[in-house]
Amino acid sequence: MKEIGNEFLNTGIGWIIGLMVANFVNYFFTQKSWRNLCGLATKKTAVSADMLMIIEFLAEAIVGFLVLVLINKIIVVKIRQHYAQHNENASKTGSPCITVLV
Repeated sequence: MKEIGNEFLNTGIGWIIGLMVANFVNYFFTQKSWRNLCGLATKKTAVSADMLMIIEFLAEAIVGFLVLVLINKIIVVKIRQHYAQHNENASKTGSPCITVLV
């Protein structure tokens, strides 16, 4: 059950960060259109619609993956610390130890 919760947390945080990155990409780039005179009337870098979609996808995928891996590593470290502390406390009190490999 904890694995499902951890995966939900990883996926949710990765998805939210991906959305934030897409919004951040739109801060620097804009799509060429008649509204901004094909990029002449804007301070952003104007690119075609396809290129904007590719930039957004790559930025979301790379940053989302990095955040997913980072959160996963943090969760694994916290789980190992928890079980190490639990096993240490169990050995002091004489209760049976639980060994879990993560």
